[in-house]
Amino acid sequence: MHDLAMNRRTLLKVGLLGSTILAAGGLLGRCAGATAAGPASGFAVLRESDLPMLHRLIPLLLEGSVPPAEMPQAAAVTLISLDQGLHHLSPALAAQVRQLFDVLTQHLTRGPLTGIWGDWRQASDDELRAFLNRWQNSSLALLRQGHASLLQMIPHGLVRLPGFLGALRLPRATGRLTKEAAVPVPDLFAEGLARGWTTHDGSRLPHDLTLEADIAIVGSGAGGATSAEILSAAGFKVLLIEEGPLRTSRDFDMQEARAYRSLYQEAIGRTSKDGAITILQGRAVGGTTLVNWTSSFRTPPQTLAHWAREHGVRGLSAEALQPWFEHMEQRLGVTPWAVPPNANNQVLKRGCERLDYHWAVIPRNVRGCWNLGYCGMGCPTNAKQ
Repeated sequence: MHDLAMNRRTLLKVGLLGSTILAAGGLLGRCAGATAAGPASGFAVLRESDLPMLHRLIPLLLEGSVPPAEMPQAAAVTLISLDQGLHHLSPALAAQVRQLFDVLTQHLTRGPLTGIWGDWRQASDDELRAFLNRWQNSSLALLRQGHASLLQMIPHGLVRLPGFLGALRLPRATGRLTKEAAVPVPDLFAEGLARGWTTHDGSRLPHDLTLEADIAIVGSGAGGATSAEILSAAGFKVLLIEEGPLRTSRDFDMQEARAYRSLYQEAIGRTSKDGAITILQGRAVGGTTLVNWTSSFRTPPQTLAHWAREHGVRGLSAEALQPWFEHMEQRLGVTPWAVPPNANNQVLKRGCERLDYHWAVIPRNVRGCWNLGYCGMGCPTNAKQ
């Protein structure tokens, strides 16, 4: 079964959003005809009235994850995938999603709630971004949930489609999927290798190899890779040495058994000396950044003070590191995660507030993240930075 990347609770909230807004405007009866309209030609669920809106929103929601030249194909595949996902939901849950679409397509609700007063096809990109930003930052929880629902439904549709990581293609004139063209999400490493990046697989060397470099860095994780970039930009010839294999987005199929075996130290069996703690340490090019969950924190001042006091580390105070932190946060796209917290995290938030504990939204080093929830399996959409 194809499944939208949304759980039942999220879908029910989507329906609550749609029915609440429509009821508030006395529009449930007037929109019943739209909700009951049959699917558009070539689609199982999506209606003609839904398509202009989706044709405009999908490219914006995929922005940053797909190269501009490949956006038309990616958007078309995403639209078909979304339709298939809705088709395999229960009728009641699919109706919940259609109600949200009714809110966005009916003139009497669309204008006041989105700022898009005319036809979706005539709206500018700036107007559409303003609408998405308005809902994302709304003081109304239902509108914020509506934004999160769009963010979940549309980008996820592309990667959830069976065979996505193999060879999905979109033919010229039909709404069916074939194996005629390339996957919309580019494999940046494969493209770099094709352009002439120099790599050597130590496990397959036919003979001894001598390499010359100004600096050799052992480990290609967060520290090693960042050091290599800075030093090579300064003119040094840098050699990165990594224990594990080179794995790229085309290898990441979100299957735990394969990911644990090929991307983690000791096939995720590494533990502390007493065996009490499992150490989730990466073993591939990129180190643990390949399999971590992208939480990106500045080194706490108390830790820096401990290093200075106990280990004699000099020159790494919070003040000295401030410009470096800021530079790398900008370089890696580190910002607080914008998707509203789920129910579990809402409980933690309320608990912290009642106990007067400090809490904050986790900053993440991602761009164009689809919120798949499979960070530990390797990112199939190249959102990790």
